[in-house]
Amino acid sequence: MNKNITKKLIITGGLFLLFVVFTLCVKFVDVAIVGLQGSEIGFSTLNSEFHNAIGYVEWLYVVSKIVGYFAFVVVAFFAFLGIVELIQRKSFKKVDSSLYALAIFYILVALAYVFFEVVVINYRPIDLGEGLEASYPSTHTMLGICVFCTAAHQFGERIKKETLRKAIVLGFNVLSVIMIVTRLLSGVHWLTDIVGGVILSSFLVSVYLLLCDIISNLIKD
Repeated sequence: MNKNITKKLIITGGLFLLFVVFTLCVKFVDVAIVGLQGSEIGFSTLNSEFHNAIGYVEWLYVVSKIVGYFAFVVVAFFAFLGIVELIQRKSFKKVDSSLYALAIFYILVALAYVFFEVVVINYRPIDLGEGLEASYPSTHTMLGICVFCTAAHQFGERIKKETLRKAIVLGFNVLSVIMIVTRLLSGVHWLTDIVGGVILSSFLVSVYLLLCDIISNLIKD
């Protein structure tokens, strides 16, 4: 097996294990009824103290939603790019292999989103008008990191002009940070929700990079 693929496989496996262990800790460590409507929260002391310290900041929540909408625009752009390449090159084999990896990646992100809507680890610390809502991991954080980090990789590979490439990559990385910070400080999630979202998205992005290498090697062969 290619050494680069082996290295990425180990990193990906390690991130997955970290997420599983952290999730189990969130579910079973220091669990107490401190949430809405008597809901239980893991790491209750840490989570409740952090939430009480920051409260709810509506404008940060609105900013995070706007950044989230932009993430969907980015997804639509790459879907359009894949269709354009297929039409122009008239062959599935000639479409950039990284776009196949990206398509699989988007499906995995969507599945993770749905999974944690069904399998509830904990609920939001506040009511946003929908009553009890699944809160772990922060799927907005996951979406932002996953979409913007992979977009940075895609544009980094495609744009040849160094100044423009660096500016766009930096821009997407900044958007990832904005998503994390606004979700964290808006007060619509527990602290561990954000941490879980960061770990999960790191695992998924690692899967994407691994897929890029695997699919590229398969196409070459």
